[in-house]
Formats: sequence, C-alpha cells, structure tokens
Amino acid sequence: MAQHSFVTHTPWYATPRKFTGPLLRDVLAACGAVGSNLRATALNDYRVDLPLEDAQRFDVLMARLLDDKPMADDAADLAEEDA
Repeated sequence: MAQHSFVTHTPWYATPRKFTGPLLRDVLAACGAVGSNLRATALNDYRVDLPLEDAQRFDVLMARLLDDKPMADDAADLAEEDA
C-alpha cells in the first residue's frame, strides 16, 4: 500500500515531526469498509468519531512511523494532511 509523509507541528512536540503511513481511504478500500461513520482509536486510546465521507474527501494519514521510526505507544497522533 502506498505510503505518504508530511511534516507538521503538533501540541505534543516542540519541533516539527514527520509522520508516515497509508491514507485512511486506501486502508478502508482495501478492507472493503462500508457505512457512514468511523471510530478511530489511537495507540494512546484517544478516540474520535468521523463521517466516513471525511476519510474519502481528505488526506487522513494513518501514521505508523514518526520521524521514520515505528511509533511507540506514547507517541500516538492522528494526523491529517491538508487536501
């Protein structure tokens, strides 16, 4: 599956960080997901509900790497790329 990266500021880090992973819409398409809502849960148990349409419309990244290294349990962020 194609991997995408972008660098951004977050409230959790003092400097910009690079996030890498597949786009959520690609993951949903690969698993044949259907419906109207999606509940996303981060490694730190942060949860958010979003319309499935948003995952199709925007470049929502499922970050699996942080600065080119696998994300640790305490480094979970849900990052969204500008469309």
